[in-house]
Amino acid sequence: MFHVEFVALSREATAEFYTYRVLWSVPTPAYPEPYVTVSVFVHVAASRVQPPHFPVDVSYVFEGQQFVHRLDMVFRPKWLYDVLDMKTMLFKTFIF
Repeated sequence: MFHVEFVALSREATAEFYTYRVLWSVPTPAYPEPYVTVSVFVHVAASRVQPPHFPVDVSYVFEGQQFVHRLDMVFRPKWLYDVLDMKTMLFKTFIF
């Protein structure tokens, strides 16, 4: 399950930069409303000087990480599950 949220738009002389937050989760029969989620921040840079049919530059970063992924890299769902597992382990240490 995922939810996309528009975060920001910034403009410079030569480009427009769009930022989106994609909130991912994996509901299960035991937890139809997941208690852990993963945020992925997607950045789109659209040139204002190139023709409109030119491709935009898209990159994304997983929450808590600094590595910037690009579209020429193969996306691996395992990356999402690793963050979900990490957050689940942390969440289980909390006592309410």
